[in-house]
Amino acid sequence: MASEDTEMASLGSEMTSLGSEMASQVAEMAYQVAEMAYQVSETVSQVAEMVSQVAEMVSQVAEML
Repeated sequence: MASEDTEMASLGSEMTSLGSEMASQVAEMAYQVAEMAYQVSETVSQVAEMVSQVAEMVSQVAEML
Protein backbone atom coordinates (compact mmCIF):
# COMPACT_ATOMS: atom_id res chain seq x y z
CA MET A 1 0.00 0.00 0.00
CA ALA A 2 2.79 2.38 0.89
CA SER A 3 4.49 1.79 -2.46
CA GLU A 4 1.22 2.61 -4.25
CA ASP A 5 0.93 5.87 -2.35
CA THR A 6 4.51 6.75 -3.25
CA GLU A 7 3.84 5.94 -6.88
CA MET A 8 0.74 8.14 -6.89
CA ALA A 9 2.67 10.96 -5.21
CA SER A 10 5.49 10.79 -7.76
CA LEU A 11 2.91 10.70 -10.56
CA GLY A 12 1.23 13.76 -9.05
CA SER A 13 4.48 15.69 -8.84
CA GLU A 14 5.33 14.67 -12.39
CA MET A 15 1.95 15.94 -13.58
CA THR A 16 2.47 19.17 -11.64
CA SER A 17 5.88 19.81 -13.19
CA LEU A 18 4.45 19.00 -16.62
CA GLY A 19 1.63 21.46 -16.00
CA SER A 20 3.98 24.22 -14.92
CA GLU A 21 6.16 23.58 -17.97
CA MET A 22 3.13 23.89 -20.23
CA ALA A 23 2.04 27.04 -18.42
CA SER A 24 5.45 28.64 -18.95
CA GLN A 25 5.37 27.70 -22.64
CA VAL A 26 1.90 29.23 -22.99
CA ALA A 27 3.10 32.39 -21.24
CA GLU A 28 6.08 32.59 -23.59
CA MET A 29 3.81 32.18 -26.62
CA ALA A 30 1.47 34.88 -25.28
CA TYR A 31 4.45 37.21 -24.85
CA GLN A 32 5.61 36.54 -28.42
CA VAL A 33 2.10 37.20 -29.75
CA ALA A 34 1.94 40.47 -27.80
CA GLU A 35 5.34 41.48 -29.18
CA MET A 36 4.18 40.71 -32.73
CA ALA A 37 0.99 42.72 -32.19
CA TYR A 38 3.06 45.67 -30.96
CA GLN A 39 5.32 45.48 -34.03
CA VAL A 40 2.29 45.32 -36.32
CA SER A 41 0.71 48.37 -34.66
CA GLU A 42 4.04 50.21 -34.93
CA THR A 43 4.24 49.36 -38.65
CA VAL A 44 0.64 50.47 -39.17
CA SER A 45 1.32 53.82 -37.50
CA GLN A 46 4.44 54.32 -39.65
CA VAL A 47 2.44 53.55 -42.79
CA ALA A 48 -0.28 55.98 -41.69
CA GLU A 49 2.37 58.66 -41.15
CA MET A 50 3.80 58.04 -44.63
CA VAL A 51 0.32 58.23 -46.15
CA SER A 52 -0.37 61.57 -44.46
CA GLN A 53 2.99 62.92 -45.68
CA VAL A 54 2.17 61.84 -49.24
CA ALA A 55 -1.27 63.45 -48.96
CA GLU A 56 0.37 66.67 -47.77
CA MET A 57 2.78 66.61 -50.72
CA VAL A 58 -0.10 66.00 -53.12
CA SER A 59 -2.04 68.94 -51.72
CA GLN A 60 1.06 71.17 -52.03
CA VAL A 61 1.48 70.11 -55.66
CA ALA A 62 -2.23 70.76 -56.29
CA GLU A 63 -1.83 74.26 -54.81
CA MET A 64 1.10 74.94 -57.15
CA LEU A 65 -1.06 73.98 -60.11
